[in-house]
Amino acid sequence: MSHSLGGKEQDDAFNTLRHELVKAPVLAHPDPTQPFVVTTDASKVGLGDELSQEDAQGQLHPVAYFSRALTKRERSYPTYDREVMAMRDMLKHFRYYLLGAQVVMRTDHKPLLKILEQKDLLDEERH
Repeated sequence: MSHSLGGKEQDDAFNTLRHELVKAPVLAHPDPTQPFVVTTDASKVGLGDELSQEDAQGQLHPVAYFSRALTKRERSYPTYDREVMAMRDMLKHFRYYLLGAQVVMRTDHKPLLKILEQKDLLDEERH
């Protein structure tokens, strides 16, 4: 059964999009001399992380993925705690890639962004 979206140009665009959405992403080989970009996220049911690196053109390519379901107890945690847990689990899971490497952390959780934007994560009064 074929559906038309109005014309050849629209049909071609739709078919290209459909093809891109169903093809599996190819994992890039990690380059320990280049920075890693880590994207983390948490929902009410699970955690997900992506480890990626930029190519010479600045395009991000996935190196590895990590995800897991939350336990019943973890599902009751506040959003902030789940987001921090996603980062903690990511650091543990990808530690062999990240040890000694430059790392850029990405999250969509605004309170966590404020903390990550600090130059020094230690409280000034503790020095």
